Amino acid sequence: MPENKDLPLVPFPMKLYWGELSKAQCKTESEAVKVTMIDYPKDDFRKRCAKMILTTWTDSPIKDLTREQVNTAFEEMLTGKTLPNPMEGLIFTFLIEGMSMTDVTHFLRHRTMSSVVAKTSGERDLRHDDYLIPTSINNSEFRHEYLKYIEMGKNLYAKMVNSRKISIMDARHVLPRADLYFYYASMNLKDAIAYINQRKCSAVQTITDNLIAKGIYEEISRIIPEIKNVVSLKCDKRCHFVNSPLDKNTRLYIPDATHAKLMEYNPNNYLYRKRRYEMGSPKTIQDE
Repeated sequence: MPENKDLPLVPFPMKLYWGELSKAQCKTESEAVKVTMIDYPKDDFRKRCAKMILTTWTDSPIKDLTREQVNTAFEEMLTGKTLPNPMEGLIFTFLIEGMSMTDVTHFLRHRTMSSVVAKTSGERDLRHDDYLIPTSINNSEFRHEYLKYIEMGKNLYAKMVNSRKISIMDARHVLPRADLYFYYASMNLKDAIAYINQRKCSAVQTITDNLIAKGIYEEISRIIPEIKNVVSLKCDKRCHFVNSPLDKNTRLYIPDATHAKLMEYNPNNYLYRKRRYEMGSPKTIQDE
C-alpha cells in the first residue's frame, strides 16, 4: 500500500522522553519490593472446599454443611490430612514490584502460575526506570563506583535513543540487570504455598526472593489466617538446602541460625566462611 499522510495520527501508548537524561533512582531490596494482592476468592471458599473434600464419599453432591464441618475439613486440607486438590481452585492475583532482571528470572521459573503479565522493556523508554542497589553494596566502599556505572549505562542508553539512530529495542542491551520491573501474577493457594516454602530460604535464595515470599504470605494470611498454622517463614527439616547433596547444592554462605540447627556443616565447604548478613545483607527471620 502507498504512503498516506492523510491517515489520522494514533498516539503512542507509552511516554516518550526525547532529549532527557536519566532521572532513575537507586533502591535497596527493602525499598523496592512491594507485594499487593489485587484479587482473591470472595465467595464462601471454605465451604466450597469442604464440599469438594467430603463429596468423595457421598452418593450425590453435598448441599449443606455445618460451620464446624466446614472449618474442620478446611483445616484438614491445609494440614495435608486430605487431598489438596480444592486449593487449586483458590486463585490469588498479586502485583509484585521491585524485581531486578536477575530476580525476574527466578520468579518466572515458577511455571505453575496461571497468568503472568509484565512491564515491557521492548517499546518503552527505559531511561527513568529505577534500579536496584543490593544492601550489601549500598553499605560498602563500592557504592559510589556502582552508582557511577549504572549512571553511565543509563545515560548512554538515553544518548543512543535521543539520536534516533539506535532503536530502543537495541539500546536497551546497554542497561544493567539491576533495572526494576513489576509483574502481575496469578497462582492458586497450593502453588503459592509451594512458592513461599521455596523462596523463603535465606541459604539459597536472594533477599528479593525472601521479601516476595514474605509479602505473598502476609497478603494471603489476610484472607486465610489459617495459613499461619501450617506455613512458617522459617525453614524446617524439609528445606532443600538441608536435604540436597552437598555437591549439588548452592554453597555460598555458611548456615544461618535456623539452618545450623537442622544440619551439621564444615565451614570450609562454603564459598564464604560467613553468614549472609555478615556480608552486608539484611538479617531475616532465619537469623533469629
